[in-house]
Amino acid sequence: VSHANTPVQMLSMFVPAIVHEGREAPTYVGLATLVLALAAAWRPFRHWRIAFWLTVAVVALLIGAGDATPVAQMAYHVPLYDRFRVGARHLILASFALTVLAAFGLAALRRGELSRRALYSALVCVLVTLAAVACAIAGWPTGFELDTERGLPWALPIWPGAV
Repeated sequence: VSHANTPVQMLSMFVPAIVHEGREAPTYVGLATLVLALAAAWRPFRHWRIAFWLTVAVVALLIGAGDATPVAQMAYHVPLYDRFRVGARHLILASFALTVLAAFGLAALRRGELSRRALYSALVCVLVTLAAVACAIAGWPTGFELDTERGLPWALPIWPGAV
């Protein structure tokens, strides 16, 4: 769990500017991907593949969180699995699983099988979570390490410190 993300770093799924061990642990897949993946997962047992990829995403995210959950320690006791060195590498599986779920959601949307309620509910869940993370960053700025080194490639006239 040495390269695992902390719970705060796992929030980089919603805000890519949160610094995390990004070399082998991708977390940000895009907000549209999260919305479509959540919409597809709204009824996980409708299709066995959705249940499978939802399970992969959840387990990989829990392992990628390291000591924050007991899943990484439990997985380490599985024979042969204990030979793997960095559990955070499972976050690539989570990214892939979320992308596959988003594809299922998009396909269901195009076929008209996805209800507006499921789509809007997923959108509201993602936006509320994003707003909560933004409020947490604004209210507790010292608790989040943000990648501000590069800055914005452009400036708004209303942005503080803009030229």
